[in-house]
Amino acid sequence: MTVTLENVRTLVPATHLRDALSAALLSAGKDVFLPILAAVQVEKCGGELIFRATDRYRLTRVTITLNSEDAPSPDWMVTLSAADVKQLVNALPKPKKGQAPAPVALTVEDGILHADTGQAELRLKPLDGDFPKVDGIIPTEINPVDEIGFNPKYLADLGKMPGFDGNQSVKLRFNGPKAMRAEWGSDDVQFVYLLMPVRLNG
Repeated sequence: MTVTLENVRTLVPATHLRDALSAALLSAGKDVFLPILAAVQVEKCGGELIFRATDRYRLTRVTITLNSEDAPSPDWMVTLSAADVKQLVNALPKPKKGQAPAPVALTVEDGILHADTGQAELRLKPLDGDFPKVDGIIPTEINPVDEIGFNPKYLADLGKMPGFDGNQSVKLRFNGPKAMRAEWGSDDVQFVYLLMPVRLNG
């Protein structure tokens, strides 16, 4: 499926964009034979930017709430390779002490995502193909569970996630023996990390 995009311009603080993309990259797939999973989906939906990534064992979704004047219509959606996402993260300006985060302008034109950081402009070609519809597997119910197993490597990746402020805690939600949902963030940026359970030994 070829992505068809319209010319729009969306402004997002560089710090928010870096946190969202860095968090998504932790869950992006590594299998070269599944390129659509070795990627991050970026969706502009109304006044939000939504980032999704999954390797089938875990899932990250980050939602940035935009100022209304920074989120013009229409909406759009692209899927970027992990390599292109890393390139964009490295190009984002570092925040300066005492100054507001620099805005990054995202524009989609002729099937290409343009990211203007103020210091450089990147042209990123979206991947063809359908990124899986992952929102439906994020649990909304809460049910107790006596015991549940997780891959310790993926559990440890939770500690590498950006978006923690000082002593901020992480909310863990369990839905019986199904996937665990971790939540944290601020009014502007909300993080969800979904971890699939594994079989317990013994």
